[in-house]
Amino acid sequence: MDLAACGPGNCSDGLTLDARPGDPMDVTTLAALGASGGALVQFLDFAGKVADLEQARYTARHRKRPVPELRTIVDPPIDVLVLITRLALGAIAGYLFHDQVTGPTAAVAVGAAAPALLRQLVYLRNAEAGTPRT
Repeated sequence: MDLAACGPGNCSDGLTLDARPGDPMDVTTLAALGASGGALVQFLDFAGKVADLEQARYTARHRKRPVPELRTIVDPPIDVLVLITRLALGAIAGYLFHDQVTGPTAAVAVGAAAPALLRQLVYLRNAEAGTPRT
């Protein structure tokens, strides 16, 4: 396919290239990219736990103590539930901000920020109601 022959709305193979830089992205793409941002947060959290476990295992070996096992940081049912929650929050954030987000990097960032944004909103709601933070 020769993309040079294509212009906005007219390609020889029937494809259209109506999107321009700065245009809002479609909602489905934003939701998927937002969900990937949520998954990225989960991956980074898990990677941090693995790095901490590596250090703990190294220290335990050096001090000739029992070495912590992987199961000390992995709890499959909860880890899967947290992943699903972060995917959903990221997708919802991508959907909610679809008019403001114009690029894939921004969409992933919105999805990654969704869990922290929700925590902040809950904190503010509790602060206004005089309820202690949970």
